[in-house]
Amino acid sequence: MMVISLGNLSYAAHKIALTAESISYNLGFAFSFAASALVGQELGKGSSQKALKDGYICTIIAMIVMSTFGLTFFIMPQFLVSLFTKDKKVIELATTALKIVSICQPFSGASMVLAGSLRGAGDTKSVLLITYLGIFLIRIPITYLFLDVLNFGLAGAWIVMTIDLVIRSSLAFYVFRRGKWRYIEV
Repeated sequence: MMVISLGNLSYAAHKIALTAESISYNLGFAFSFAASALVGQELGKGSSQKALKDGYICTIIAMIVMSTFGLTFFIMPQFLVSLFTKDKKVIELATTALKIVSICQPFSGASMVLAGSLRGAGDTKSVLLITYLGIFLIRIPITYLFLDVLNFGLAGAWIVMTIDLVIRSSLAFYVFRRGKWRYIEV
């Protein structure tokens, strides 16, 4: 809703940048599902050490793959955006959004995969809490601040998304590393 309030050009650029980013985002979900299955299977076998290792391996692979996409988003955003539109203003806005989101690609991958690992271990409450904090304490209020108070425009929304994903991935890493999920009865 807040991005829509920026106007048609910004909203069009936002949707195009989201579509371009979805290539990496969908791969992140694939790694998340794999981590969920692997961690759950290993815990089912009674091997919490192997579950921990599998969670970390999936996280590292996802971070590498998504960092590669992040590099692509940073190096050639205009090319990617121009596949969707020829409007120069939309290309300019969407290019800025892709450059900003390129920074958070490894964090996005880590956040998704560690959340998937925790879900596979049965620790859905931690994932819910991290998601809740990300949406209601970070993304919504800080987006309001960046868009309506500081007038950062579309770039502000993407900066906030980056902040949110860095914090979520850090929290997910902390919870996964702490290891209480190893003792959850499912």
